[in-house]
Amino acid sequence: MGIASLVIGIVAVIMSMIPCVGWLALLPAVVGLVLGILEFNKKKKAEAPKGMSLAGIVLNIVALVFIVVWMAVMARAGSALEKGLKEYGEEYGQALQESVETFERVVEESRQQQEEVLKQQAEQVE
Repeated sequence: MGIASLVIGIVAVIMSMIPCVGWLALLPAVVGLVLGILEFNKKKKAEAPKGMSLAGIVLNIVALVFIVVWMAVMARAGSALEKGLKEYGEEYGQALQESVETFERVVEESRQQQEEVLKQQAEQVE
């Protein structure tokens, strides 16, 4: 179990360092931590070397810390992104509304000019 804890800890640490996928290491890190603790207690009672189980415990704790940190970073980034998109969306909506109003005004002015030109042409024909 100590070797399994160590190997799972190594894999969990590597996986936990990958942004956006690090949370997938949560289950292996917990399993590795439990295995390491069980093996550590077993070796402690038997007064046997506990090095591998202790290394597994440490690596799995490090993986869990990385996972928590990445989750916090991603949550914060997601919150900032949502806020930025909301602000951008409002600004974009206002700019779009102004563009539509300007377009409508230009179209109306153009229509009025065309009517004036048509009136002038009709007067010249008469």
